[in-house]
Amino acid sequence: MKSLKAQVYLCKMTDYQSTPLCQKHAMQSFWANALLRKICLDCYGKSAEELHLRQNSNGKWQANEGYFSVSHSGSYLAVATSSTPVGLDLQKCTNVDMRNVARRFFTQREFLAWEQSQNKRDEFFFVWCKKEALWKSLDVQPPTTSAVETSDAQFLLQKLVFDGEIYYLAVTQDAEITFLQNFNVTKTVE
Repeated sequence: MKSLKAQVYLCKMTDYQSTPLCQKHAMQSFWANALLRKICLDCYGKSAEELHLRQNSNGKWQANEGYFSVSHSGSYLAVATSSTPVGLDLQKCTNVDMRNVARRFFTQREFLAWEQSQNKRDEFFFVWCKKEALWKSLDVQPPTTSAVETSDAQFLLQKLVFDGEIYYLAVTQDAEITFLQNFNVTKTVE
């Protein structure tokens, strides 16, 4: 890898919004595989095959020389890689019953911090992203993210605006973020 920081790559999945619902998962997988392959070359100087890029039994991506985390929300895809286990989550800001979700999935400390925050929407989405990112980084994952406590963990947090919409990003370690403006893959999803 080029540095000790995690590397995060973001891109827009073109034509995602116009893709029929029954084909969206296949499209996300196709784009994630293409971006993972690009990252192998860019960050490690080797092909995915040379690095033995694979998914383990938990669905996590790893290679002989690094760890990966994949997330997508709306039309956007994010992939992080690091020499140590890394977790990443990307969430598009949507209308959600924050209080109900926070009561069900936040720990008591997280819920209290959310209730006391000045900007409840930002705090809600950042806690949600941190929970998902930390859960993804763990070797042994609890059954749900509600068992993951994020209050004492360090994260890189970013609030991003794409196409006039707000997205939240959390990474379990310091990271360099690259937006791939011209990254495009073509495939007809069947």
